[in-house]
Amino acid sequence: MYNILLKKTMLGRSIFYYKKISIFCVCVFVFGSFTQANQKEFGTINNQPPSLKDTIKRKALLAEIVKLLPPDETKNGRVSFLDEIFGDWLNRTGELPPDFDKMPSIPFLPDPLIIDEGGKNIPVKTKQQWQEKREWMKKELQYYITGTYPPAPNNLKVKILSEKKEGTVTLRMVELRFGPKLEATLKLEVMIPEGKGPFPVFLSQWYHRGWAQVAVRRGYIGCVYTGADDDDDTEKYSEIWAGKYDFTRLMRRAFGASRAIDYLYTLPVVNKSKIALTGHSRNGKLSLMAAAFDERITAVIPSSGGSGAEVPWRYASHEYDVEDIALLTCAQPSWFPPRLRFFIGRENKLPIDQNSFMALIAPRGLMLSSATNEEASNPWGIEQAYLSAKKVYKFLGAENNLAIRLRSGLHGTRASDIEEYLDFFDYVFKRTRIKPENKLIYNYSFDNWRIKSGETINPLSYSRKGIEDIETSTTGQKIKSIKTWEEKKSNLQKQFRWALGVDPAGVKNVGPVELKNGGAGEEYFGTYLKRPAATKIMGRMAVTPYKEFGDYLYGYLYYPLEKEAEINNGRTKLPVVVYLHEYDYSKGFSSQQYDHAIQPFFEDLVSKGFIVFSYDMIGFGNRIEEGSLFY
Repeated sequence: MYNILLKKTMLGRSIFYYKKISIFCVCVFVFGSFTQANQKEFGTINNQPPSLKDTIKRKALLAEIVKLLPPDETKNGRVSFLDEIFGDWLNRTGELPPDFDKMPSIPFLPDPLIIDEGGKNIPVKTKQQWQEKREWMKKELQYYITGTYPPAPNNLKVKILSEKKEGTVTLRMVELRFGPKLEATLKLEVMIPEGKGPFPVFLSQWYHRGWAQVAVRRGYIGCVYTGADDDDDTEKYSEIWAGKYDFTRLMRRAFGASRAIDYLYTLPVVNKSKIALTGHSRNGKLSLMAAAFDERITAVIPSSGGSGAEVPWRYASHEYDVEDIALLTCAQPSWFPPRLRFFIGRENKLPIDQNSFMALIAPRGLMLSSATNEEASNPWGIEQAYLSAKKVYKFLGAENNLAIRLRSGLHGTRASDIEEYLDFFDYVFKRTRIKPENKLIYNYSFDNWRIKSGETINPLSYSRKGIEDIETSTTGQKIKSIKTWEEKKSNLQKQFRWALGVDPAGVKNVGPVELKNGGAGEEYFGTYLKRPAATKIMGRMAVTPYKEFGDYLYGYLYYPLEKEAEINNGRTKLPVVVYLHEYDYSKGFSSQQYDHAIQPFFEDLVSKGFIVFSYDMIGFGNRIEEGSLFY
């Protein structure tokens, strides 16, 4: 059985990519349909003036994008106060996608220390250049990610709603009013420890009062404000400033955090140089935004914010199986500006990314925090953002103010996590010497490999090769016999081996051999990950030590349940598909939702008479740490 599995590896990949190709073909068809349908209105593109050509092309691209986007889930919010859905915004504004052919392609994260990246590529070397790049990033981030927001109000009014003592702590409820006609409001709860101060501040959203309680015991003023799902005064801001500023729900809540700081700055007991902000999940996203634009926030931790926070959009694209632009902007229409949707499948064209927020926070305190097995996260992408931000912190001489913390587990946090968040704030505020560990999981790079290996290969010194080179023998003649091909194939295999590297010595594993030798599965060591389940028609066999496959590896075999007896007594043999998963770093092959879901994919294959075998590849899912020292 397992000899067949290993030989069938490429079949698994072929089927997987067949799905991808189908989606791509739909895109092409939509584009073609749009252009044909609009030829009468716009005329043939090639016969039009340049400006009209550009418009026709961008309208065709828009039609393609609209067809591919899922519908807006308006139960989660409107696109804006003026627009319920994306189509309404398009009709009102008349916006079109940019001409991507005129935009530089930046496949890796945009470099915060390069001006005019993809053009003149001017390195940032002076403070003046850095300020120039900072202002550019702020404008770009507002245009694509946050929306524009009003200036700080100059008419802040404070009303104390209540004040009482709880032990030695003063609990104060406050209402702020500001903005046009004082229509904007924000409620705060402030928890002030006993003493004269000044005290550092732990600021978070209404939802995280429990976090603030932990901070008060550590000598912080705790402050939570109504900028969260369960109590949100900032939602009204979209109406108050409609048509003037287009800040999204997340940025409105970030704006609320800044107004809370306006009030905190009026209190003599507040240490203005030590104001920390944090929030979890969507609150983590807005915390990163707030700190990027409000320099009074001296340390911030976006906790498990995922895509749109510590996970850059380039590493949240479709193949990474996390919340990509199409999924997140439509599932939460109010979170991001509608024009971000133009970049689905073209994330490499975004002039900025989440690491740009991080660069703006430097040299102030920043910790990127997430969990290794979060469903909507990508630890590899987070580390790339950290490494990008680290260059800026080094440039500004503040490397110790940047940290990364990847905890074990899933999305939720516990008290010990919040204690470690406070450890980081204490370290940045010089209240302790406990330095963050900053342990990286994927701590390798091509440049480091070149140094260690001493390789000095220049690919440009090799001649180009094409299909015609495979069709000719080693003597340059056309291959016309099996014998000549076998000679050529042997030579090609040697070249592939050279490129892939030398295999370590090892022995083959017999494997479980029969279905009855299945084990308890990954529950045996306490996995967090949910695997595709057995059904009434699909059986599941867990391949578990001590009858594992490979070198002590876990896997799962899915098979037609009606064939179980025949498989066990050897009367039937079925074709096998080995499923090689996407770049799903946090979950391995556990993709469970939307168009990534593999449960129905496995069921469909099994219903057609296939056996499916799946396992986590090294560096993914339950094998993340196994890959940390692989190189």
